[in-house]
Amino acid sequence: MILAADVGASNTLPLPSEAGHADFAPNNEVETELLRYLRDRFHHVSWDRVLSGPGLLLIYEFFRDTGGCIYPKSLATESLRCRN
Repeated sequence: MILAADVGASNTLPLPSEAGHADFAPNNEVETELLRYLRDRFHHVSWDRVLSGPGLLLIYEFFRDTGGCIYPKSLATESLRCRN
């Protein structure tokens, strides 16, 4: 979904698109490390891969595996596995 604005108008209009399939383009060192981490697991890393429901788990796993954050012991790996 993209947001289009009518120049001179006060409203915007959401338009369907496939923008989520665009390549994930990191903007800082942490995002660059995330891209490297995901490329080790997937051939193509898109914004959709990063921001979808399963992508949120991938971000968690990235921080967990790289030591980038502290998380409670109650967040055991088994409780956060991807389910197909």
